[in-house]
Amino acid sequence: MAYTPWVARRFGVEMETQTRRRSGGTIAASTIHTALVDAIGYTRVRDTRVGNWGHSNGQRWEVKSDITAGWEVATAALTLDADGENEELRDGCRALAALDPVVDRRCGLHVHVDVSDFDWKELKQLVAMWMRYEPFFYEMCAPSRRANTYAKAVRKTTWEGTDRSSNNGAKSILDAKTYTQFRSRTATFDKYHSLRVNQWAANGRVEFRLHGGSVNYEKIRNWVRVVLTVVARIKSTRHRGAPKVSRRMGAKPNTMSTYYMARVLGLTWTPWTPDEAHPVSRELVEWMHERRVKFNPPGSVKKTWYSGEGGRPSRRTTNGEA
Repeated sequence: MAYTPWVARRFGVEMETQTRRRSGGTIAASTIHTALVDAIGYTRVRDTRVGNWGHSNGQRWEVKSDITAGWEVATAALTLDADGENEELRDGCRALAALDPVVDRRCGLHVHVDVSDFDWKELKQLVAMWMRYEPFFYEMCAPSRRANTYAKAVRKTTWEGTDRSSNNGAKSILDAKTYTQFRSRTATFDKYHSLRVNQWAANGRVEFRLHGGSVNYEKIRNWVRVVLTVVARIKSTRHRGAPKVSRRMGAKPNTMSTYYMARVLGLTWTPWTPDEAHPVSRELVEWMHERRVKFNPPGSVKKTWYSGEGGRPSRRTTNGEA
């Protein structure tokens, strides 16, 4: 059976936009509301009330004010199918894109993921894994995100960067020995990081805040698949234990290939996912690589090669663009 780790896990997306159109003029909250109702149906969209009312409950789409961007559109709780698609998300994104909003570096794309099935030790594993490979995920996003104060690194933005985990309290989360310690330390962890965990005890969610703003469906669904795959990796049955956060990480910047991360995440053949790699998984790996190539210096990103049956890659890798 093909391995598609994004299936069935609930998520919600927050898309931030400016109140201005690229073609000129402004966009009212009521205009966004009407566009969403026309695209996905009245029963799926909450009545418009301008203001920021905190977390969405996941029942319906909502339009909110955002202090840094302008508008924030929060989806209802959604899931992806085996091909990584969601029709409602697609229709909603197309409706927003048709309004021609300005989406600039002040805007973010936040993905909330339901991890209510995680215990505190599994959540600690998730934090550890994110910290270990965080620079890789920054490489997939625009360079401006590395200096964004609303999506600060939990540990590092680049492989050679400064370790921030001791100063911001992230390391203390990994050092927690009991649930009480863990809950206390996550609750006080600043929410404005690439991975937000301070609401897990209250609502069973984590939030990935790293990606820059977008209303493009293909870009959003691919990023959602990436973070859902990271979450699913903790639940894999053949691999247990929190990844170690090596103090030596970053000695050789930009040496991690996209294929290596594909194996870490189980998107291609591994001992713990020995099934035939899903063709859509391969497509996602190629998208990940294209993003790294786009946002990093030419020749600095290792290429991904596939050969053989079952998604088993050759050992051949090379530097250069795809």
